[in-house]
Amino acid sequence: MTRSSDDTTWPAATPTWVHWIQARKAFEPGSGAYPGRVVYAGDGTVLIERIPEHTTTELVIARPDRLGDILARTDLTRLRGASLVLVSEEYRVLAVATGPDEAPGQIRCSSGISRLEGQEAVEIPAAGGDQPSWQLLGARLAPTDTSEQPD
Repeated sequence: MTRSSDDTTWPAATPTWVHWIQARKAFEPGSGAYPGRVVYAGDGTVLIERIPEHTTTELVIARPDRLGDILARTDLTRLRGASLVLVSEEYRVLAVATGPDEAPGQIRCSSGISRLEGQEAVEIPAAGGDQPSWQLLGARLAPTDTSEQPD
């Protein structure tokens, strides 16, 4: 069996925005969040290369239009040519780095502070001069392909 297109869309009953408490918990120390690079974005999903493992993770994005707007920005922070991100699978948050052109040697994220628009946490401001700001999006793991494999 292969994935249906419904598997790569955001569930209708799930909020598409990131709550400020969700944003705080997603990236606090010990949260399990990890850095990555955007390998591919399209069709409501994004493929992330996990750093330093060099494995990939596919995420379904709550608001693909917002992701497209973020990735079109001229101030993306890049790591080896691709957009730098932080991923929290547990809290379902993708954070895209903006600010300096190149990623700093060590990433810091002040997750206790968020810029809000209405109920939505949209950005974690930079934690210092060489650090990026983080643009926030709801994201969840894409289901794995369950195609039957030959014996």
